[in-house]
Amino acid sequence: MSVQLDALADEVFEASRAAGRAGSVVRRRPYGEVVTDPDYPDVFYAHGLYDLHAPDWTLADLEAVLRAELPHVPADRVHIRDPLTRDRLGPLLQGAGYRPEHKVAMLEVSDPALGARKVALEPVVTPSRWMAHDALLRAQWSGTPSAVIEQVLRLTRARAEAVSDRPYLATHHAQPIGVVSLHQQRRLAYVHALYVLPDARRRGLGTAIMLAARTVARERGAESLALLCLRGGWLPDFYRRLGYVAVGEEDTWTKAR
Repeated sequence: MSVQLDALADEVFEASRAAGRAGSVVRRRPYGEVVTDPDYPDVFYAHGLYDLHAPDWTLADLEAVLRAELPHVPADRVHIRDPLTRDRLGPLLQGAGYRPEHKVAMLEVSDPALGARKVALEPVVTPSRWMAHDALLRAQWSGTPSAVIEQVLRLTRARAEAVSDRPYLATHHAQPIGVVSLHQQRRLAYVHALYVLPDARRRGLGTAIMLAARTVARERGAESLALLCLRGGWLPDFYRRLGYVAVGEEDTWTKAR
C-alpha cells in the first residue's frame, strides 16, 4: 500500500474511532488503544482493543491483556491493522474460535450521477423522531435481549449529545424506512449505522439514503465522506458505485466470554 493510501486509511479509521470514543474510557498502551464504556456493559461494540501492534505475542499474551484491561465485558474484541500482527495472531484467533470480520475502509473520491428515489433525511432531535428512530433500531436488533437493546438506544442518544455523531431518520412518502448516522471529523463525514427496513430493500432506497447523507454532509462542511464495511459480500461494490474507493483494511476478531 502506498504512503498516501496509508495516510488516507489512518484518517478513515481515526474518524471511525472518534465516533465511538464519546463518553468512553480510553487507555493508550504501547501495543494499542483500549476503549471501554462501563455505562453500557452489554453492548459489545462499546469495548475493545484497537490498532493492536504486537507481532511477537502469543494468543495467551493477548487474552491475558484483554482480561486485565477489560475484565467485565461480554466478549473479547480486538481490531488489527498491522500486517505482521495479523499474520501472527490471525490463525491463532481462528483456531481458538474467534469470529472474524474483515473490514474495508472506504473514502468518497467522486460524485457519480445516479438516479435514485427521493427520501427525506432529518436529524433525530425531536421526541417524535427519536421514537421512530428507536422503533427502527428495535427492528434492527430483533432477537437481541431487551436489556441489551435498551443499552444500545441509550448509548446512541449519549453519543449524539456528547459529540457531533448525529443519527438521521430516513422517510419515504412520509413513512420511516431507515436510519443513518454522520460523525463530522475535520474534513471528513464518517457514515455509519446505516439500516434500511427489510420491506424497503432492493428498491433503491439504500442508495437514496446514502445520496441524501452526502448532501447533508456537504451542507455541514464536509469535503468527503468515509465509511467502513465488511470486505466480503455486496457492500464494497455498492459503495464503489456511489463513488467510494478502498483505502485500507482491518480485521476484527470477537469471541463471547
